[in-house]
Amino acid sequence: MSTVSRSLVEGILLEHGHMVKLNLSKNGLTDLGEIKMLNSLTKLNVSENRLKDISVLAHLPKLRILSLSDNIV
Repeated sequence: MSTVSRSLVEGILLEHGHMVKLNLSKNGLTDLGEIKMLNSLTKLNVSENRLKDISVLAHLPKLRILSLSDNIV
């Protein structure tokens, strides 16, 4: 199982501050995990992964563009 971990998200926040665009395509992700911490995201690409549940995306109030193609969802 491959997930967006808390340590990955914390690293992104430390290095890039308030990230607004993120491309996580083709990473074999099965869980978006702690992505909810990136609440400044406006654009997210998670295409070509193995995602089944995207309910965590409800915690991203600024998200306007989402790419989900080629997932199990």
